[in-house]
Amino acid sequence: MSMETELVDLLVADATIDETVDGRIYPVALRQVTTFPAITYGRAAGGAREYALDASVTHITVLMFVRCWAETYPAARTLADLCAAALDRSTTAQVDVITVRDGPDDWLDGADVFGCSLEVQMEQMP
Repeated sequence: MSMETELVDLLVADATIDETVDGRIYPVALRQVTTFPAITYGRAAGGAREYALDASVTHITVLMFVRCWAETYPAARTLADLCAAALDRSTTAQVDVITVRDGPDDWLDGADVFGCSLEVQMEQMP
């Protein structure tokens, strides 16, 4: 299972987030979305792999952005806070720990929506 799948599964497992976005969780970018709120996610630069002397991977760090989009800034901020609470310090069968930090806020002029970002670090020891 990919780290992206793990991330989305954690978000939709939260009933409040799932009800709020009603399935509108998209990889990388909003594509002709006319209904908000919505969430986008994607990998950020800076992930890393650590190797043992035999060249096997011993630790993987994946950095991702989660962006929460809504028609008002307070609604986008609230959704970002819900996502942070659902993800921060989470673990799954595939992910050892997830840590979350606030990222930059955004505005999409053409869509007339606000975005609040989270920087999500996912750690895995294969």
